[in-house]
Amino acid sequence: EDLEPETRICGCITQPREIGKSYLLWGPAYGSTFPFHCLIGPDYIGPIATLSSIFVLTLLWEYFVARDYVWAICLGVVSFFILLFIFAKAAFSDPGIVPRINDAGYGTNIQGSVQCPVCRINRPYGVKIQHCYRCDVCIQGLDHHCGWVGKCVGKKTYIWFQLFIGAAVIHFIMLIFIFILVLMF
Repeated sequence: EDLEPETRICGCITQPREIGKSYLLWGPAYGSTFPFHCLIGPDYIGPIATLSSIFVLTLLWEYFVARDYVWAICLGVVSFFILLFIFAKAAFSDPGIVPRINDAGYGTNIQGSVQCPVCRINRPYGVKIQHCYRCDVCIQGLDHHCGWVGKCVGKKTYIWFQLFIGAAVIHFIMLIFIFILVLMF
């Protein structure tokens, strides 16, 4: 789909655009990552709940556990912002949405391809492309649809999703470890 010229500035959209059941808030239509691209999935409550729980738990920890220790406050804040950045990359970047028709030829008639029954695009053999029924788009390298990030985890966001899981585990283990240290001393 071509956008009207007045909805683009320097190749980027200026008005929210619906892609399947997701919304592109800013950035180029396909292929970019957050912060140059912001794509919100259909399960927008999930990222709000995830961010709220991380923020509230960290804030309570900062107030009740670390308030007398500057080093602990700094460590908690730095860890929180690293976790927040990694979560934003996982939750707001393009997971690998395959455009209905594009220059790569996914939307054209290709020999040796399978047509998506919903999108009606031809998916070439050898390329892992699956349809997500919750997002209503085909995703390259679809791993799963995650309610916590509010959309699919695909080829382009898989590493950020794994980093988010690891960073969240490290963040909360660090909070618990510092809590134990504060209790001991």
